[in-house]
Amino acid sequence: MDVATIRAGLRAREDFLCSGEISGIVRPSTARSWLRSRAAGLAPDRPLNLRYAGEVEQDSALLRAARPVADRLFAGDMQGLDVAMFVTDDAARIIGRWVGDRGLLSHLDAVGSVPGFVFEESRAGTSALGTPLEEGEPVLVLGHEHYADCLRGLSAVGVPIVHPASGRIEGVVDLVCRADRYSPMMMALVTHVAREIGDRLLTGFGAQDRALLEAYLLADRRGPRRAIVAVNSRLVIANPHAGEVLGPVDQGLLWDLVERALAAQESVLVLGGDAESAAVQASVAEIRRGGARAAQSCSCVVTRIAEELAPRATRGGRQRSARCCRARAAVGSRCCSAPRRSSASGIGCC
Repeated sequence: MDVATIRAGLRAREDFLCSGEISGIVRPSTARSWLRSRAAGLAPDRPLNLRYAGEVEQDSALLRAARPVADRLFAGDMQGLDVAMFVTDDAARIIGRWVGDRGLLSHLDAVGSVPGFVFEESRAGTSALGTPLEEGEPVLVLGHEHYADCLRGLSAVGVPIVHPASGRIEGVVDLVCRADRYSPMMMALVTHVAREIGDRLLTGFGAQDRALLEAYLLADRRGPRRAIVAVNSRLVIANPHAGEVLGPVDQGLLWDLVERALAAQESVLVLGGDAESAAVQASVAEIRRGGARAAQSCSCVVTRIAEELAPRATRGGRQRSARCCRARAAVGSRCCSAPRRSSASGIGCC
């Protein structure tokens, strides 16, 4: 990075901090982040006021997927280099850190770049840890582009880790170096690392999600095209037809409904309609392998939208499906309810 570029970047940053005006040389993602940081009331000359979210769970699916990739890099080509790599979860909490140089380690400790601390943009300002989550895409932050003065000695590239089945952003991989050591090769490397970690969520290091995806694909291949949703405690996968029938799906609430249905040994759900939409009936089946649950910590379920039910008017002008019981939750714009046990069979067991 040449001296002229650094000086121009520093002038653009100072102009923004003084007047709020953004120079044309500032990258759009950096400009948006600066504006968000200012709107959050951050003062660039003050120490970071980071939130500590507690000890990191060492056996989380994301960290199990990331650890072998990072260990391999820092036991090989990056050993002894003046670089570090971080992995955050989807809330910008640092869950993993690998550092190749002791001097850089001291610098990172001094600015709070430690596992357990949350680098959300509203507290840390522009950074390659929190800003990729806000932008939903890879972000390069050169030293002078950080909003906080204490981070200007670092340059970093952050790339979202995307779950290959759901497309959901699970976290961020961030490669950090001293501000004057940035190389364009860093973006290519981190992009590859983020993709490999995402793939490992389904191949051996995310057994629950892999079982869910396999059951979903098996169900989706059977018979005529139909609406299918696969859900577990942290992931929902839906085919396009299910998206048309259900609209946006709230994974947490749908999973709560399905868990209740399984606990009550129910095999049919009624996703209840309202005044503007009809209810639909869905069969539900727990994924099992060899007679046992596919995962120890949570069961995986595939639901199939079997038929659409006509809505029925009730008092107050609202409409409800005919076979609702007390367990209710919201799925997109619909409410969901578990009917009494039915003999309808489900699909998706493997």
